[in-house]
Amino acid sequence: MTSSIADVATPTPFADLPFFVKDVQALTSDLVLLDTVPAESLPPDAQPGQFFQILLEGGEVYLRRPFSLVTRLGVVHRFAVRVVGRGTSAIARLRPGDRLRLLGPLGTGFPLAPPGARKLLLLAGGVGAAPLASVLAAVAAGKTAFRTSDVAVVLGIRRSEEAVLARLFRPWAEPLLAVERPSRDAEGRVVPPVAFPGTALDAAFARWQELWPDPVPPEEIAVFVAGPKPMLEAAFRRLPAAARVYGAFEAPMACGTGLCRGCVVETAVGNVRLCREGPVLSREVHFPHLAPREGDAS
Repeated sequence: MTSSIADVATPTPFADLPFFVKDVQALTSDLVLLDTVPAESLPPDAQPGQFFQILLEGGEVYLRRPFSLVTRLGVVHRFAVRVVGRGTSAIARLRPGDRLRLLGPLGTGFPLAPPGARKLLLLAGGVGAAPLASVLAAVAAGKTAFRTSDVAVVLGIRRSEEAVLARLFRPWAEPLLAVERPSRDAEGRVVPPVAFPGTALDAAFARWQELWPDPVPPEEIAVFVAGPKPMLEAAFRRLPAAARVYGAFEAPMACGTGLCRGCVVETAVGNVRLCREGPVLSREVHFPHLAPREGDAS
C-alpha cells in the first residue's frame, strides 16, 4: 500500500461566504433541518454528495463542522443536523437571522452518469438521507442520466420517530423504510406499519425483486450508499459484485480542504483524503477487495 495521496478525482471550486439562518425545523429530539440563505453572493453549485463546512459566528464554537447539502432550492441551502456534541448543539440552537459562514462546496460527490447503469438504488442510513436526497433532487432536475422512475430508495433508521427523514425524498419518491428498533402498538404491530423490521441493507435484499417493476441485472444497477461506516462496509461486502457501488463516508474534518490530512483513509489506490478525493468513494476503484466473489451468497 502506497503512502502517497491518490488524486483520483477533481473537486469543484469552493468559496467561504457569509450566510443567514432562514429557518430551523426540529424533526426529532436530536435532529433538525437548517435552512440558510447567502448574505452576499451564492457559492458554486454543489454536486450531489458534496458538503459544506459550517462556522458559527460569535465564538461559542471555534471549529467548522461538515454537513452534506440536502437540497439547494433557489438561494436556500438546506442541511440536516444531528445533535451529537457541543458544536451541533450550538447549530441546533440557531434562530432565523443568526449569521454563520459556509465553506464549500467541498469534496467529490456521486457520479451523475455511472457507466453502464440504467437503474439507481439509494441506500440511506439515518442522516445519510441528506446526501442521497440531493441525488434525487438532481435526478428530478434532469441533471443525471436517470429519471425518477429509475430510482428506488431504501431508508434505514434506528427508531420509529426517525421515519420523518423520509420527507427529504418527497415528493420525488416514497422510500422503503427499515427500522432496526421499531416501536410497536398495543397489539405488537410495528409502527409505522409500512416499515421493514431490520436494517436498510436487509430490506434491500428482502425486497430486491420489488424495487423496480421489471427485473434488472446487477451490472445495470448503480447503488449509492450513505450512512455510518459499518453500513458502508457491509454494503460493499454484500451487494452483487457486478453492481457499481459508491459510498459517502463520514469522518471528523478540521480544514475540509485537504491541507491537514486528518481524514485520510487507506484504499486500493493509496491514501485518499475524504474531504477532497471523497467523501464519495467507489467500491470498484477504492475497495475492490471487499466485493463478494461471483456466486457468493449475500
